[in-house]
Amino acid sequence: MSIYKDNLRSILFDCCTLELSRSILFQSAMFWADQGLKVTYFTPKELQGIPTLLHGTSLPGPEVLKLLQFVYVEDIQDLLSYLHRLVIKDKLPRAIFVDNLDAYCDLNRNVSCDKKGSLVCASFLNVINTCAEKYNLPVFFAACLSASYQTLTMNPFNFFNVVWSSNSSCSELSKVPRYPNDCQVTLKLKFEQNKFCFKEIEKIFSK
Repeated sequence: MSIYKDNLRSILFDCCTLELSRSILFQSAMFWADQGLKVTYFTPKELQGIPTLLHGTSLPGPEVLKLLQFVYVEDIQDLLSYLHRLVIKDKLPRAIFVDNLDAYCDLNRNVSCDKKGSLVCASFLNVINTCAEKYNLPVFFAACLSASYQTLTMNPFNFFNVVWSSNSSCSELSKVPRYPNDCQVTLKLKFEQNKFCFKEIEKIFSK
């Protein structure tokens, strides 16, 4: 049986730099908040400012920011404790975003970290699946990495529907094939003026 609800989209961003991954992640969170969804954004360190704006975007207005909840948790114990409390809250988010996922679980260190990484990812999925059951509407879970998904000792497709990866020049964003016989690239997203085009974000989360 699939661990994914039919109305759940889970996305992993693996770009050539953490800055680009973080920008796309943040702009995705802003996009869904702008659509009226309550968004919870996890980060291991407090943001010093809004990530670099992407092509075609502007600073979010106060009404959008009201729907963006930032949660700063530095370690796995605090993270798991917060996720446990989040599940029993009345007002669950419809979108969860995780900045620098591997900061919580050392995903690219060694095989012994597999259990920790699996626990963290499964805990996030448990929460977002609860959100999917409650709302019976599309819900979204997205995360970004500080290192390449190819260095992971765990299979990211165990926890994410889709992995998006950029090329070395950060000029394209492509969907990583899930299986060997999948098309090498099912969708490419172009950049304009060295900035990711904001209008493409909805395509990332479409089935």
